[in-house]
Amino acid sequence: MGFTDDGEAHNDILLIDENNINEIINKKLHYWEEEFSIIKMESHDQIKQISNSSSSLHELNFQTNDINCDLPEEVFKNWYQFAISYVESLNSNTVTNDMELEIILSIKVVLNFMIDKEILLNSSKYDDGVFRKYLEQFRKVLTILLSKPKFTMLFVSRFEQGPSTNFIKDQIKNSLQILINSIQRASTLSKKMEILNSIQSIVDIGNKLTAINLCIDFYFNSINIIQPLILFANSLDHGEVLRNLSIKILSNLPKDQYKSDILKQLSLVSTDSLTLNYFWSNDGIFDKESISILQNRIPPSSKEFGDKVLLSIKTAIDTNYIDILSKKNNEETIEKILKIIFDFIDIYSIKISLQDKLKAYSTDDYQSPYEVLDVFESLMGQLPNNRNIIKKLFSSLGPIEGSLNCILNSSKKFTKETWSSELLPILRDQIDLMKFQGVSGIQREQTVVDCVRECARLFYLDNPKSLTSENTDIDQFTNILFFTIIEAIRHGYNLQILCSIIILNHLPSSIGWFSQIVNGSICYNLKTSRFIFDIFLQLLGFTEVEESQTIQSLKVDHMQPIFHQLVSLPNPVAFALISTCLKFKQAKQFLIDNPLLVNTLIQSIRVFITELNSNNVASLDRDHAESITELIKNLFPIVHPGDSNFLFSISLKVLLLVPKGMPSSYGDEELSKLINRIPLNVPLSLSDVELGLEILGTESKSALCNFSPNYCILDKNEAVRSSALQVLSRRPDLVKDNIPQIINSIKTSNNSIYEMELLLSASPIMPIIFDIDRSYTLECLDILYKTIKQSALRDSMNHPNVIAIQNTEYIINRITQDDIIKYIGKSSLLISILLKLKKFSTSIRLVYKDLRKKGYINDRLKENSINY
Repeated sequence: MGFTDDGEAHNDILLIDENNINEIINKKLHYWEEEFSIIKMESHDQIKQISNSSSSLHELNFQTNDINCDLPEEVFKNWYQFAISYVESLNSNTVTNDMELEIILSIKVVLNFMIDKEILLNSSKYDDGVFRKYLEQFRKVLTILLSKPKFTMLFVSRFEQGPSTNFIKDQIKNSLQILINSIQRASTLSKKMEILNSIQSIVDIGNKLTAINLCIDFYFNSINIIQPLILFANSLDHGEVLRNLSIKILSNLPKDQYKSDILKQLSLVSTDSLTLNYFWSNDGIFDKESISILQNRIPPSSKEFGDKVLLSIKTAIDTNYIDILSKKNNEETIEKILKIIFDFIDIYSIKISLQDKLKAYSTDDYQSPYEVLDVFESLMGQLPNNRNIIKKLFSSLGPIEGSLNCILNSSKKFTKETWSSELLPILRDQIDLMKFQGVSGIQREQTVVDCVRECARLFYLDNPKSLTSENTDIDQFTNILFFTIIEAIRHGYNLQILCSIIILNHLPSSIGWFSQIVNGSICYNLKTSRFIFDIFLQLLGFTEVEESQTIQSLKVDHMQPIFHQLVSLPNPVAFALISTCLKFKQAKQFLIDNPLLVNTLIQSIRVFITELNSNNVASLDRDHAESITELIKNLFPIVHPGDSNFLFSISLKVLLLVPKGMPSSYGDEELSKLINRIPLNVPLSLSDVELGLEILGTESKSALCNFSPNYCILDKNEAVRSSALQVLSRRPDLVKDNIPQIINSIKTSNNSIYEMELLLSASPIMPIIFDIDRSYTLECLDILYKTIKQSALRDSMNHPNVIAIQNTEYIINRITQDDIIKYIGKSSLLISILLKLKKFSTSIRLVYKDLRKKGYINDRLKENSINY
C-alpha cells in the first residue's frame, strides 16, 4: 500500500490469507523502510551540499545539527499522514485487514527508525539536540499508542497475537533493550534524561495495557530492566534529578511482578539515602531476604555505610510518604517492624564495638552515637508510649546524656502511664546513683533532673486541668513523680516549688506524704532539710520567694490540715520544721488561734521522748536536741495557759536528754516565764516539781514556788527558799504541816547576802505559826527580832522593817502574863526584844513598863538582854 500524488492511500493487495501473509508483511515492511530511507538520503544530500559551501567549521556543525534534527521530525510527519488516513478509514468503517496490518508495520518501522543504534550507542558523536529529537519522536509515537484508543486497540489485533507476528510489542521490547544498554553509555546528562524519559514511556504503555485489561503478556518481562536502573540510581555521578527519575521508573513497574527483584537488587547495591529510602518506601522492611542481605553488608569497623542505613531508617520513620510505622499497621506488625529495626541497631553496635566504647569511657566523656539516637528519637516520635522502644534505648546505650536527651525531646508525647511505669523508675535509679555532696555539675546528671522537671512541668505547670480540685486522688504516676523529685532535692537540686504544686493539687490526700519526707532519712543534712522545709513554707505562704503563677492561681487555704499533719509527726525533723515556721508571724498567730494544734504538738513531743526513754536512750544527738529545744522555746509565748503545765513537763524531760556541755535553746529565764503562765489552779505533778528543783535554775525554781512552796523551802538555793516563804505567807493552809521546814529554811550561812531576804520573807509567816502552835513562840520572836535588827542596820535612818514590827506586836500582844513570865525565865530573848523595840512600838513599850513595874525585868536581866 502507498500514497497517490494527492496523498490518498491506495491498496496494492486486497486479500490477505495464511498463504501470502509473509509476503505481504515483507513487502509492506520494505515499503516503509524505503520511504524513511529516502527521507534520510535527502537529509544526507543536504549535509553534503552545505559541507562544500560552508565557510567555517562552526557554521558547518550548526547547519548539520539542524538538518539532523529535522530528519526524525520529517519521518514522523510522513508516518503521521498515514496514521491520519487510518483513523479516517476507521471512522468510515472502510478499514481492511490490509490497512490494519500496514499501520501496525508502519509503527514498527518508525519506532525502529527513531531508536537508532548508531546514535544511541555512540552518543558522544552526536549533539544533544539531535539525540533529543530522535527520542522525542519515539515518545510521540508511544504517546499516540498510549492515549488514542483506536491505536491502543492495535495491541489486540490478530496481527499482534501470533507467535512470530508481535510487531509493535517486539519492536517496543527491542527498543527498551537498546535504551537500557545505552543508558550508561550516554555521554551527557541530557542524553541520559532522554533515555530515561523514553523508558518511562514504555513502562507507561505496559501499565496502561494492564489497567484496561487487554490481557496482554507484559512485553518486557524478559528484559533485565531492574538492575541497570538501580545501578544508575545508585550512582552519585548522575545527579539527583536523573537518579530520582530512575527510581520513579522502578516505582511504576508492576509491584506484584517486580517488587521482590527490586528489593533484592536494592539491598545488594544501595549505598546512599536515595536508594535506601526507596528500599524502605517499597516495603523493604517486610522482605526477609533483602533485609538479611542489607544487614550483612554493614561492614565491621567502618561506620560510614552503617550510618547511612540508620539514617535511612530514621527517614523512613519520619517521612510521611514512607512511614514504615504507619498507623494502618496493627500492633503485631509494628512489633515485627520494631524487631527488625532493633536488629539493625544491634548489628551496627556490634560492628562499631559500641558497647566496648561505652565501657571504655565514662558515660560523660564518650561522644554519643548520634546515628543510633536519631533512630530512637524518630521511633519515639511515632510510638512514644511503646515500652519496648524505651527499654531498647536504655539497654543499647544506657543512661548516657544522648539517650536522656532523647527522652527529653519526646517528653510531650509520653502518657502518665509511660512516665510512671518506664521512665520515672529509670530516672529515679539514676538519681539514687548520684553523690550526696550536692550538684556535681556533670551534664548527664543535670539532664536526668531536667527530664524529671519537664515531666512535672507538663502535667502540673502547663496543664490547666491539673489545677482543678476535681481529682485530688494520688495515682501511681503522682506518687512516683513526687518522690523522684524528693530524691533529686536530697541530692541538692532546687525543685521545691514543684513539690509544693503537686501537694496542693492533691490535698488532702497528699498530706499522707508528710511523714515520708519529714524525717531523718530524707532530711539527712542541713541543706536538704532547708530544701524540704521550703516546700512547706511555700505551701503555707511563709516564704518571700517569688511564687509561680500556678501557686497563685490555686488560692486555697489548707493551712489547717497541713499544720495538723505536721504537728502530729513525733520526730525531730518535724519539730525543726515547725520551729522554722514559727519564725513567721502568720504561723505564730495561726497556732495562737488554734490551741488544739499546739496541744497536739506537745503530745507528739511527749510520744517522741517516751519512745526514747523506753529504748533507754541516755541523750539526744546535738542536732536533735537543738531542734527540739528550739521548738519548745518557740512554743513558750504561744502555748495556751491551760497547756502550759504539759509543755513544762515536756521541757523538763527534754533537758534531761540534752548532751552534757551543750546549752539548751531555752534558758532559766524562758522557763520561768512559761511557769508563770501556768494558771495557779492547774496543778503540777510532784515529780515535775521535784525534777525541776533538781535541774532548773534559780528563776525557774522560784517560779515553781507558786505551785509547791512546801517543797521549794527545802531547796539549797536561798533565793528559792525566800520565794517559797513569800508564797507560804499567802498559803496559811500549807504552814501547819511545814513549820519545822519553814523555821529551818531561814537558816543561812553567816554574812549571806540572802539572810535579810529570807528574814523579810519569813516575817509574815510568824504570826501564822504563832496562831497554829504557841510552842514556837520564842522561835517566831527570834526570827522577827533578827528581821527587825537586820533591817534597822541596813536602813540609813536605823528604822526597822515595819511589817516585822507589826508581826512582833501581834505576837507579844497575844502572849498571856503567865507565858511572858515563863519565857523570861527560859531566855532573855523576850526582854531583849522588848528593850530593843520599845522605841519603835507603843504597845511593846507598854508591855515593857508593865513587866519592869512588876519586877520581872531588873538591871541584871536588862544587862543580859543587851548582850543577847
